Amino acid sequence: MADKKTIPITDNDDDIEKHVDQMMDKDLPDAKPKHPLGAPDLPEIDIFAGTDMAPDPGKTKDDTDESAAAASDPAEKITEDTSVESLAVDPLVDDIISDEGNELLAAQDAEIGRAFDNKPPSFKQKVKNFFAAWWHNKKARYGTLAGIVVLLIVASTVPASRYFMLNTAGVRAKASLTILDKTTNLPLKNVAVTLGSQTAKTDKQGTVKLSSVKLGSQQLVVQQLGFAKVSQHVTLGLGSNPLGEFSLRAVGTQFMFELTDFVSGKAIKDAEVAEDGAGDANAKSDKNGNVILTVGKISDASLKVKVSATGYRTEKLAISTTETKETAVSMVSAREEVFVSKQSGKYDLYKIDIDGKNKKVLLAGTGLERSTLGILVHQTDNTAAFVSSRDDKRDQDGYLLDTLTIVDVNDGSTLTLDHSQEIRLINWSGDRLVYLKVKAGSSAGNPERYQLISYDYKTTNRQVLASANYFNDVVLVKDSLYYAFSDNYRGGPSQFAKVNDDGTGKQVLLTAQVWNVMRTSYGDMNLYGGNDWYGYHVGDSAAKKLAQPPTNTNERRSYVESPDDKHALWVDNRDGKGVLLSYDISAQKDTTLVTQSGLGYPLRWLDNHTVVYRVSTSTETASYVVSLDGGPAKKITDVTNTGGSNPYGY
Repeated sequence: MADKKTIPITDNDDDIEKHVDQMMDKDLPDAKPKHPLGAPDLPEIDIFAGTDMAPDPGKTKDDTDESAAAASDPAEKITEDTSVESLAVDPLVDDIISDEGNELLAAQDAEIGRAFDNKPPSFKQKVKNFFAAWWHNKKARYGTLAGIVVLLIVASTVPASRYFMLNTAGVRAKASLTILDKTTNLPLKNVAVTLGSQTAKTDKQGTVKLSSVKLGSQQLVVQQLGFAKVSQHVTLGLGSNPLGEFSLRAVGTQFMFELTDFVSGKAIKDAEVAEDGAGDANAKSDKNGNVILTVGKISDASLKVKVSATGYRTEKLAISTTETKETAVSMVSAREEVFVSKQSGKYDLYKIDIDGKNKKVLLAGTGLERSTLGILVHQTDNTAAFVSSRDDKRDQDGYLLDTLTIVDVNDGSTLTLDHSQEIRLINWSGDRLVYLKVKAGSSAGNPERYQLISYDYKTTNRQVLASANYFNDVVLVKDSLYYAFSDNYRGGPSQFAKVNDDGTGKQVLLTAQVWNVMRTSYGDMNLYGGNDWYGYHVGDSAAKKLAQPPTNTNERRSYVESPDDKHALWVDNRDGKGVLLSYDISAQKDTTLVTQSGLGYPLRWLDNHTVVYRVSTSTETASYVVSLDGGPAKKITDVTNTGGSNPYGY
């Protein structure tokens, strides 16, 4: 076998194309097939080679004869030539060379096809190719990342760029500001404030809060009829952005008012005067009760306004638009007096404003009422407890029973709470009504005939705090009940004891017969039982026997605490007249409010400074009002005498 030669491989596209043309047209010059990779010419291949049908065309006659002779001589052997490749390996080498050639041709054909393909790559393919090339280019990749970092640093240090990035990301800010009247330096309510794309109105404190506002420079616009418009740019950053106070300059028509308390005559601070209607004009009173109301466009001959303040009745007025003088307004408590009157011939329950206006029947009488009536109004809520024999409820002996009714003073709605042979009101202790009742149908010898009860009108929880055949006395001190009961039918000694209004804290303070519990000061009591006297100080664990009777054996006070527990009312009798006093609990000092013939119980607070008391003489029975802040007492209305906060009976 001849030595193998290295087959040159060319990358020349012209040679490849020429070779393809020669293969397709054998009439071309040099059309004789050649090995595509430049191999030497090979003899033609006879498909019948190796069979008996034809001779090997690749051999000469002499070669055939020599082969035949060799085959006929078994003694002659061919010596193996180890210097050349084995015949069995040659086909494998040819296959490898052929495969490599085919792969090269396929790659070249694909390149030629792409050269003649005019279809442009899609946008998606372009993007994909771009990012693929960018990712495999290390310098480009790290350069881009470094540029982004530098850009973020620069953007974060430049406010405009920082706000743009945060707004794009959806970050929003909050802002707050207060609007004042430049004339009075007091807050204005219902002023329209626009910041960026957000708009809101100020509250009664002149404050407005806006949210979801874009960061950066924003346009602030404040406008109210009757005032000059404010427009300016403000810069908002992250967070709440308190923008402070903005004062509006009045340019409209101004009206002046002076507001005072009806009872004391003192100035009312922080009251509001506002247009009564669609207008937003409003103004607040200063510490002297003075108000300057600025109004924009006025089309009528009169201006309708309403005046309001916490704890006071809203007043509605019509002011002439040509009025230049100050308008005085006397403000009346929003809480009414509740009383009984027999002017219709029956015992009707009424309510009336303390200036005598707006009188109205809350609960009409039935004609069954006895004269022993009782009323207790809640300290802060418009709720009253009313005891009468109005319902036709009787015991087994035909005795007409007392009815305890809870009345809503606002709308006159009622709730019948209890029926009993006798009901005696003690007082309100917070939301709990404390009362004493005699069980209907119980015999005189029943050890639980009398019951001391508390009722929470908000939760409707009712509790029996104590029971006895008879209670000698009951005194309420803040939220604790001090009571003395007899030893009749108990099977044990009499006691002086204490219990909280919710039934907790039961404590026996004295085991002895006590007939009377007499409160001699806000924190002290004298206890009388037979021939013995005892003293007790509120908060002590036990009462102590006195060596001799006290000097003030006839003194008996009943205190009524104010809603804020800072003062307590009580009535004294001096020189034949009733004296209403206010006791300052922290200073432990009494202040005389009014001295008047016939002054006495019941007492009640309208608020922490205003008091209603009863006057009963031969010429009148009426409710009066007076203030701790001064001013003369004023009569509210004539009433029919009833019991109330005095726990000693009617």
